[in-house]
Amino acid sequence: MTEEQNERDIEEALAEIGDHNRPIVLSELKVFNDLDQDETEIFEIEWLRIEPSHRRNLAQAMQEVGEASLELDFRAVFSILLTDQDPAIRIAAVKGMAEDTRRSSLRRLSELLTTDPDDGVRANAAITLGAWALRAGEGNLDQRTSNELLQTLWAVFDDRQTSTLVRQRLLETLGYLADSDPRVNQEIGAAHQRLDDGWQAAALCAMGRTGLDQWLPTITASLRSHEPLLRFEAVRAAGELGDLAESIVNHVARATADGDVEVATTAIWALGQIGGAAARRFLEQLVNDSEGVRREAAAEALKELQFFDDPIQSLPLDDDEDEDEYWYGDDEDE
Repeated sequence: MTEEQNERDIEEALAEIGDHNRPIVLSELKVFNDLDQDETEIFEIEWLRIEPSHRRNLAQAMQEVGEASLELDFRAVFSILLTDQDPAIRIAAVKGMAEDTRRSSLRRLSELLTTDPDDGVRANAAITLGAWALRAGEGNLDQRTSNELLQTLWAVFDDRQTSTLVRQRLLETLGYLADSDPRVNQEIGAAHQRLDDGWQAAALCAMGRTGLDQWLPTITASLRSHEPLLRFEAVRAAGELGDLAESIVNHVARATADGDVEVATTAIWALGQIGGAAARRFLEQLVNDSEGVRREAAAEALKELQFFDDPIQSLPLDDDEDEDEYWYGDDEDE
């Protein structure tokens, strides 16, 4: 296919997909995979001709499709959408960059975190930078870049003009860097002492990311909280700690009977992450004795636990291609 044909395909695809009178067919969005420079320039021009609310739906659909399929590369598209005037579109682009490991993307996310006028965009930039913090915490980022990232996160966290929402998301991201900066654990402890559910939830989330078992007593106590949000973050933190949380597996197992379904299913997921003989027994019992979403969650957690035990044996034999799916957008703004 010639370069001219490729460019014409992008124009035609945008004209068709950009029609707000037809539903968005997710499989059609693959045409925006791995755009070259000329195609990117065409996309940037044609994108602005699409009706604004439909642009928002398209951006959110591309983010979801890109997240579901790591084979798709929408980086060129998301780079353009980061400058869109609509905060919801910028948020979709930021979310879509979670697996983008280019240093240029790290710089752009840092700029959005620091300067974007919308708190939702800044909060999501803080969340997406968590992937970079995780790489740094695991030693997969050079020291200079790790230091620059840490300085950026703290600078925004310490800025009095930074909103509570953004600071809470930053604390969660900083959790990945607890091993390299003692201040992280100090801030986590201080946040959990606040009489504020939002800060306590952020602290619990960060605890799970530290990889430190020193937080197990706090997590265990939070499993008994009257607030579903805190119980949810507590079971998720236990799951994030993996086998470090094996000593509290009985407490996590009790949370699988929580009256809040999200707490219960997250506790079931956590058992699969913690692993061990006791977690396996609890999951097998749930598969046999429970129904509905809890049974499905237990079966999935058990499958994941088995994968960790024997990854080769657990690989699927076939992966049938899904039929076309349609995406109609959300009724509510993020």
